[in-house]
Amino acid sequence: MTRNACLLLGLACWSSTAQANPFLGAPDSGRVEDVRRVILRAQPRHYSTTHLDVAVGNGFVLDRSYSAALAGWQMWGVRNNRNNFLSRFSYGAGLRATHFQQARAQSFAGRADAKGQELLVNDPRTTAVNAAVQIRLRLLGQPLSRHPLVLGFNIDLGGISFGPARQGVLTGVPLLTFSDDIRPVRTNILLGNINDRGTLNSEFFLDLRATRRLHTRLSFSHIASGYTINGNRYQRFNNLAALGLSYSISGDWQYY
Repeated sequence: MTRNACLLLGLACWSSTAQANPFLGAPDSGRVEDVRRVILRAQPRHYSTTHLDVAVGNGFVLDRSYSAALAGWQMWGVRNNRNNFLSRFSYGAGLRATHFQQARAQSFAGRADAKGQELLVNDPRTTAVNAAVQIRLRLLGQPLSRHPLVLGFNIDLGGISFGPARQGVLTGVPLLTFSDDIRPVRTNILLGNINDRGTLNSEFFLDLRATRRLHTRLSFSHIASGYTINGNRYQRFNNLAALGLSYSISGDWQYY
């Protein structure tokens, strides 16, 4: 049962009781507010939404970076009492598919045994599917206000990557090595900074509700991508600005 339905049912019951018993009198605004608060505290807060993010790199002129991401999230509220600061937080987990590509040859730095080497990859492009987590903080407005403003962060934890084989040149070795079989690192794992494996996406965003279920997003996306050759891995980080949409499919969309 949705929050609005429970609220209406509670108020209806209260009103019927008051009319049946003249000693209670008509429900005044204070009593109605008390009933509303009790109902709010009793309601579970579950969220479910799928959002589509499309990002354009802030280095558009320099490296022509592009990314597009599609993610589905299951969100939960921290507390039921909306007047408590903790109720402004929500958290969740989901799956995100990210496609990332760049034009021209791009440089990937060697890691581990390949430290000091550099891999130039022609037109890199990878697609990753990762498990991810998210946290949100409502900065302005209440759950049922018209345009609540939310600050959020999400990050990929791990998954798989795939993409076409690319051509490239390996430098930093005695002889330049050319290869036409440079492939994305298959397994993605979040280990922190240069220890990350594969293609991982993370995002800081501002979210503003546009309609009942549709939200607009402005975000800053940080993407780690990686290629492998001769058993060694090479990594690159890119920062992109992004515009996105978020749509609540089911659950208590009022809180999202």
